Amino acid sequence: MRSVQRTKHRGARATFILVLMSLLCSCVNLVNTKTEVEPPLELLSLDPEINRSVPKFNSDVIFRTVVHPDVLGLTTGMASFIPLDAKQDQTLRRRVDALIDALSGEGFYEGTYEPSLSFTARETFEQKRGNCLSFTSLFVALAREAGLDAHFQRVRGMIAYDARNGILENQQHINVLVRRSPARMYEDDIIVDFNRVRPKRSITRVISDDAAIALYLNNFGIDHLVNGNLDEAFRYLRAAIELDYKSPALWINLGTLYLRLGELENARKANVYALRLDSTNTAALAGLQIVHNRKGEPVKAKVLALKLRDLRNKNPYYHFALAQKAYARQDFRQSQTHLAQSIKLRSDDPRIFDLNGQVHHQLGNIETAIRSFRIAKTLSIREADTDYYDALIRDLATSNRANNSKPIGTR
Repeated sequence: MRSVQRTKHRGARATFILVLMSLLCSCVNLVNTKTEVEPPLELLSLDPEINRSVPKFNSDVIFRTVVHPDVLGLTTGMASFIPLDAKQDQTLRRRVDALIDALSGEGFYEGTYEPSLSFTARETFEQKRGNCLSFTSLFVALAREAGLDAHFQRVRGMIAYDARNGILENQQHINVLVRRSPARMYEDDIIVDFNRVRPKRSITRVISDDAAIALYLNNFGIDHLVNGNLDEAFRYLRAAIELDYKSPALWINLGTLYLRLGELENARKANVYALRLDSTNTAALAGLQIVHNRKGEPVKAKVLALKLRDLRNKNPYYHFALAQKAYARQDFRQSQTHLAQSIKLRSDDPRIFDLNGQVHHQLGNIETAIRSFRIAKTLSIREADTDYYDALIRDLATSNRANNSKPIGTR
């Protein structure tokens, strides 16, 4: 399969919030997952006799029905927007390119990425912004209307960290798979990826539309969890799991919610089942490590802590997130330290060099800042970034020359 990577079409950073965790760890044999094969559905129960956490929620909130978003709904305007070339009987590449050209020509994907906005296809079309789930939904909806066999696809391996409200979020990625027609077996399937960073080779898996809706509900739940609205968070996470109970990320997030409530056994069960679904899921093991710490089980927690330290040091985006947090509190020296490690581990992400440029600008290292911004410009795959960095570098260079030309003693 090939990935559509034409520069002017590639849009904003395409990661979406799946797992709320402050640690990263590896798989260790600290739990016998074979003893808990069936999903712990009692964690979803609204019966206090079954789920003792229920009384901790606001009953006026958690018993409300969650309305599933119309993720792929089209308006008449959206249907008429689809170019004729995307519908005609020609090569798959030409049809896909025609749709990408139409979206790009209308200003989509140019600096419109907002990680907290999980919009439906209709909302994304109207507002021209959202996260990767939003843009993926828009493309899937339009592609299907054009007669293309388009699907949501989860990308495993493109995991990053980001900082939001002082919390580190483990983020994962989703894109579009457009399958070839059975009548055109000589063609390749095509992946359409709205990512600011060129993706490395990764394991992918097509997911159902219900699983995609579950991702929306999950994201809504995480937003509430980050903001401390635990009742609403439970409603949405519960609804998400009911749609896709085989997604380990959803159980991990539910485990995080139970950790917030102090329900350690429920948190343990949620993470253990996530491990049953994916025995190498690092976020699930991170949640389990927190449970062991809080339950006063230092030996198990220590083993996980050592694994966590090793893997954190190998993850460029963990250091990037720490740099973001340090920058937010104006600790620019600490941010610089984390960025140096992040760049050492991954030197092809423009976001890292962009923040590095901002940090050095704050520290007064203008030449270093300019070099970082130039690298970010080179690595970026969006036309809008080129104009942005050209203007930024020009302004910094002009300001630097003016400062260097001041007479001695001038303030």
